[in-house]
Amino acid sequence: MSSTTDRDRGQALAVFVLSLTTVLLAAALAFDAGDMLVERRTEQNAADAAAMAGARYILDSESQAATAARNLAARNGFADGVASQLVHVNIPPTEGQWTGFRNAIEVRIGNTRPSLFGGIMGVAGWPVSARAVAAQFDGVGGPWAFLALHETQCD
Repeated sequence: MSSTTDRDRGQALAVFVLSLTTVLLAAALAFDAGDMLVERRTEQNAADAAAMAGARYILDSESQAATAARNLAARNGFADGVASQLVHVNIPPTEGQWTGFRNAIEVRIGNTRPSLFGGIMGVAGWPVSARAVAAQFDGVGGPWAFLALHETQCD
């Protein structure tokens, strides 16, 4: 009778180890996915701010607008060519509803986010990217508005 009980304990241990491994892999994947979503949100915030900074100068000079966008992206931690980061500024935008409009600027920020736990499953990193377009037009109309405040003069 003791041999049957020992065999049952061995089966329970094997099932427990397999289940625990599966749960840990799922938790690791969820952690990596959450980290990737945080990176995506950070990139989107930087792309939005960079596009608005560029739109501020778009009527004066395209090169000044592109420089302002790149500088603001860099101040937010995204510089083209640094640590697998990409920052592309297109005037006019190359896709979407504003394609070809000279008074619009498109900012694309991309990065390969290293995987913390996905390496266990053979995933070394996750590609993450964001895109933003801003424009300076009179009478464009639409359900949006924004207010830009000076970064050091307003609390």
